[in-house]
Amino acid sequence: MSKGGLIPGLIHTIIMSTNPIDREYVFYDGIYIDENIKNVGTHIMNAFRDYGIKYVSLKRNVIVEGRSWEMSAAMALLNKDGVYSGVVDMYEPPRRFSFGAVPAIDTKRKLSRKLITHIELPRV
Repeated sequence: MSKGGLIPGLIHTIIMSTNPIDREYVFYDGIYIDENIKNVGTHIMNAFRDYGIKYVSLKRNVIVEGRSWEMSAAMALLNKDGVYSGVVDMYEPPRRFSFGAVPAIDTKRKLSRKLITHIELPRV
């Protein structure tokens, strides 16, 4: 464990929906964000609004620091299955995203050999 009890490089399951699940939320810029998601970028928030997402939830009750989950959320909005890790650096409606780097990628690669990052997929 790292300082503060957080484990860097974990892979999380994000649920995006129009209805809440059994979680606590923070209302942020028109969208309910799971209270355990500590960082959210402007570009992914704009995409959530455009796609009609009202609730962004974590499947597990864990704290997520950083924005590495954003690439996975963006790809899910585009109906692209896979394991992704990267921040959303740019969003151009309706379907264009650019992605950036995140820390702890080496740890995440050990968890999933199928992991796709901004290096393999810089934009869609």
